[in-house]
Amino acid sequence: MAEHWASVLDIVGWVLGIVGFIWGTIVIHEYGHLLVGRLVGLPRGAARVVIGARPPHVALRTPDGWIGPDDHRYVHAFTRYRDSAVAGWLFAAGGLLIETLAVLAGGALLTLAGLPSVAAAWLAVSTLLILLYLAADFASCRRANAPAGDYAALWELSAVATTLFVAGILASRMTGFIGLLLRGLTEY
Repeated sequence: MAEHWASVLDIVGWVLGIVGFIWGTIVIHEYGHLLVGRLVGLPRGAARVVIGARPPHVALRTPDGWIGPDDHRYVHAFTRYRDSAVAGWLFAAGGLLIETLAVLAGGALLTLAGLPSVAAAWLAVSTLLILLYLAADFASCRRANAPAGDYAALWELSAVATTLFVAGILASRMTGFIGLLLRGLTEY
């Protein structure tokens, strides 16, 4: 009986861990947009992270108040602060870039701490989130017949740069995951 409850607790622990990974990855992603936005010239107070909204996003300040990326004035609000296609592309890419750097660095630290299975879980869950977001972004764009989401915004600004960027992000994550798998195979 005790073994049964130990197994149940293990499953509950993994489920809570995955939920934590998802939440943490989303928070890192949104703050990545904010950080890169600041680096490309968004002034302090011009943007803020809104986690409790659906979807979580970086809101921009307008004379009428705060707006999210689903508002048709969002691009105009960004260009009021920084009128540059490159800055806009970097702002849109910032979430995925910072998220990927954090997941890879966190995975390395977890592996060094002797928790490679936890690192692999975080890497796998966060990469699945990217693939789900790509699919949802594509479906939303098809349905609305307009850009909807980070990837669509990136694509609209530069299809080539976006293709290379997303391929590089996915390749770096797969390399990390394969490295963890190979490490696990050689340790047992």
